[in-house]
Amino acid sequence: MESGSNTTDRRVGERVGKYVLQNLLSEDHLGKAFAALDTELGRPALVRLMPRTARQAQRLQELREALLGLKHPNVVETYDCGEDGDFVFIASERPPEGSLQTLLHRYAKAGERLPLQQGLELVRDAAAALEEAHKRGIVHADVRPANLLLWRTGLLEHYTLKVGNFGMALLESPGGLEDLEHFKGVPTHLAPERFQGLPPTVHSDIYALGVVLYEVATGLLPFEAKDVRDAAIRHIYAQPIPPRQIVPQMPEALERVILRALAKKPIDRFVGMGELRDAVQGLLERSA
Repeated sequence: MESGSNTTDRRVGERVGKYVLQNLLSEDHLGKAFAALDTELGRPALVRLMPRTARQAQRLQELREALLGLKHPNVVETYDCGEDGDFVFIASERPPEGSLQTLLHRYAKAGERLPLQQGLELVRDAAAALEEAHKRGIVHADVRPANLLLWRTGLLEHYTLKVGNFGMALLESPGGLEDLEHFKGVPTHLAPERFQGLPPTVHSDIYALGVVLYEVATGLLPFEAKDVRDAAIRHIYAQPIPPRQIVPQMPEALERVILRALAKKPIDRFVGMGELRDAVQGLLERSA
């Protein structure tokens, strides 16, 4: 759902609010993400733009206070959000080290998997961030490795993870499978009920993080699909390959956590994101 960097976008050099757009970082079904500079504070920022509709403008106004007030060590700080001409925008911290997607791709290119201990720590931190958001009534609705952003700590391959892009997916119009046809790519992390037109919930965020956990533990997605309709069929009806069939040395307890997060029915998943976080923390403590 993401494309690579492209510095030739026609908006590069333009101002959005107090931000000057410097280069295009990515583009997906939600809009475009630019590296930008805050001209008042002189700090780097990430600015995401979406074409403005009346519904989006109203929804952004409703979300504004919650997004600006969402503070947590594992949440990307939102600096500003508003409207600029024909666009709505959200400005936030700019990650210096890319995303979990970048990290997973780097290991995959080398024919390896992310070290399990490190992967579990990153998923635990993502769960902690999402738990805090859920307490404040904010559902992320687009949990995937590209939105789990990394800050390097120290000289080794150790990172602080922060969940980014809260609110962007919530600006979309709700709808069923037909409304997913505009995706630029295949929606790999949507819960079954999302494909059926139901609104995002705490439990759909749990499912999406379960997909991330499956990726971290196996190096693969639970479902490979060729297009949106294929993805919908697989997520709604198919069962994923049990992770221990892919990685036989995986602890049984980890497989149980993954498969519970990926349950087809929301009621069969974890009660809340805090329960999933505790389960991952328990796995870390046992492995230590």
